[in-house]
Amino acid sequence: LICAWLLYQAMRENGPTVTIVFDSAAGIVAGKNRIKYKQVEAGLVERVELSDDLQQVIVTATLAKELEPYLTEETRFWTVQAEVRAGRVTGLATLLSGVYIGMDPGQKGKSKRHFRGLSNQPIVTSEADGRKFLLRAESLGSLSVGSPVYFRQIEAGRVAVEEV
Repeated sequence: LICAWLLYQAMRENGPTVTIVFDSAAGIVAGKNRIKYKQVEAGLVERVELSDDLQQVIVTATLAKELEPYLTEETRFWTVQAEVRAGRVTGLATLLSGVYIGMDPGQKGKSKRHFRGLSNQPIVTSEADGRKFLLRAESLGSLSVGSPVYFRQIEAGRVAVEEV
């Protein structure tokens, strides 16, 4: 009876478990890496394993109980690591703390526990004000994901996705 009560208490206090599928798990280690939202710890990576076809990596993590209502179809996950691209440096804090998984909680949609991890950190998150625009050009030129977009010499946005 005591064991059953302790098991019930442990289950009640634990948050939801999610699985995130990434193309690569560079720097992600079970029991070490954290999931963060707004630089606040939101969960812990529990297990890292290869998919059956060995093409992807499946990360299993436990999140904070308070995040359960925000695990919807709109929720996004990505790995954060130091990166220099197009004259822009991101993730410098990871040089000391290590790689972590970033999270953008969803507000709407059906509840979900299995996610596809993004290959890059999104430029626009759910909490950011702004709009997305689709721009078409004959050639890409020197633009890449993260390149600034200027309006009258003032940075007005960034390139979020490259499509062909």
